[in-house]
Amino acid sequence: MQTVGPVVVTEALTMMIVLLLYGLYTCLTVVSIYCLKYQHQAISHSRKLLLCTVSLMFINHTGLLAAASICFVGDMKSLYTTVNGRLNLQAQLAEVVLARINYLLSDFIVIWRAWCLSNGRGKSRYVLSLCLLASFISLMLDGILNILTLSKKDTTNYSPAIPSVAISPRNQWGNRKIVMPLVLFITNFAATIYIGMTFIMVRRVAKGYLVPSKKISIFGRMLLFMFESGLIYSALWFILIFDVAYPFPHKVNTVITLVVPQLTALYPAVIIVLDVAQKSLNTQSEQDSQALELDVPTPPSDLSAAITEIST
Repeated sequence: MQTVGPVVVTEALTMMIVLLLYGLYTCLTVVSIYCLKYQHQAISHSRKLLLCTVSLMFINHTGLLAAASICFVGDMKSLYTTVNGRLNLQAQLAEVVLARINYLLSDFIVIWRAWCLSNGRGKSRYVLSLCLLASFISLMLDGILNILTLSKKDTTNYSPAIPSVAISPRNQWGNRKIVMPLVLFITNFAATIYIGMTFIMVRRVAKGYLVPSKKISIFGRMLLFMFESGLIYSALWFILIFDVAYPFPHKVNTVITLVVPQLTALYPAVIIVLDVAQKSLNTQSEQDSQALELDVPTPPSDLSAAITEIST
């Protein structure tokens, strides 16, 4: 019990952060679903797919929070009474599965945005598809390894549930656990690079305008934010790679286990809200231009297609 106490304190503080992040994620998801379903255009097939993905991700993420909460409550109860080890084990297994589904859906949305922006240039879509496939395989294999490890635990000898999700599999599989974060880092970094390439193209086009285009300016700012936030998101996976190679203390691993799924859910939601905001601002700028009768040049066809497709 003495060893469980400090761990539970860390879990309690971390759960407070998790609940705040979940509240923020819920707000962003509600805005995303509303905008995808009701704003501006008829619902296209791409919007339907994105809407289903966002909705599924929210349901999955809520289940993940519930599993983490069960583990946390079990760890709290272990301070003063006997805990149902089987229930905690089931919650841990659910947390492993749901977290990896969450990562996959998050990667799908990020790849989808980069896919739309790539607009068929070169072999970009083949690369992005390969990255998404690699993410799926690595997440599936990592999930299987985690499930096998946790399933062998003796439920009669209680150990803190949340740290066990991260620590037990790594203790058994060692550096082989680096595969999943490495693949996810490559996937998200590749998508971010393609977004950055589109941003460079937009800047190059914008410089050729005699009259600055507000539409392209808005689009460029959104791309820059997506690129910068994508680098930060990729850095998250780099930290996890470093954690496998040079393990952090157990308390830090507890925080990572709880917080990382929340952060990976936030980024795709932010991307969708940005897309919708960009579409709204574009519509407003077009109306303003018509009202002022400005002769604003039409963007090149490749850029127009990218602007149109990212708003779907």
